[in-house]
Amino acid sequence: MNHEKALYIKIADDIIFDINAETLKPNSILPLQSEYARAYNTSLGTVKKAYALLKKRGLIKTVKGHGTIVRGAVKSLDFATDSFRDTIAAGSGIAETRVIAAGWSYANEAVAENLCISPAEPYFKIQLIRLVNQQAICLQRIYIRNEVAVRLSLERRNFSLESLFALYCSIWNKRDLYSIKRMRAINCPLEICQILDADESIPVLFTRSHLYHGDSIVEFYEAFERTDLCAPVYRKTFSDH
Repeated sequence: MNHEKALYIKIADDIIFDINAETLKPNSILPLQSEYARAYNTSLGTVKKAYALLKKRGLIKTVKGHGTIVRGAVKSLDFATDSFRDTIAAGSGIAETRVIAAGWSYANEAVAENLCISPAEPYFKIQLIRLVNQQAICLQRIYIRNEVAVRLSLERRNFSLESLFALYCSIWNKRDLYSIKRMRAINCPLEICQILDADESIPVLFTRSHLYHGDSIVEFYEAFERTDLCAPVYRKTFSDH
């Protein structure tokens, strides 16, 4: 990696850090490119490359007559309980969910253990890609107990538009639902890198979350989030959405 390439990536990373820390707040105006050029003792061309990278990642946008505006950080979500569209919209982003697959399957030992069912029992599986400003940020795999899926007629649902958690709240009191999740940074598996168009050298945030209604498990999900695009937020309570 030559010096110029390393420097424009460093400038972009430093700006991302400031966005995630909200030193640069959503809808604020970025400093002029010439200011960054002076601060890093580099050319305008190098700073322009950093800005182009940030635009590609959906973190900034250019508004004619105003300059370059901060869209805001993409926050790490508990997909079991947070509204993806509402949370992203709060940061001035455009959210999209793409369904890779949805349907019934039969539990292997790992799925059976997580759903507290017997091996070979049916369950409903959904695989989604979450995007912000047309940039894939997360792959999510959701495993739902069969009786819940049947009750909610999940085979007829459009998960590109419908919130799974909202469906749960249509049959249960929201206050009776809670999740337990475990998170860790891992090397990005090749399959996930290809789906998310991610660099193998950058870790992903892996989350496994179990959603309960009272003492009974409803679902568990696994999520792989790009750490170069998401700012982790750890929630203790559910937000209304």
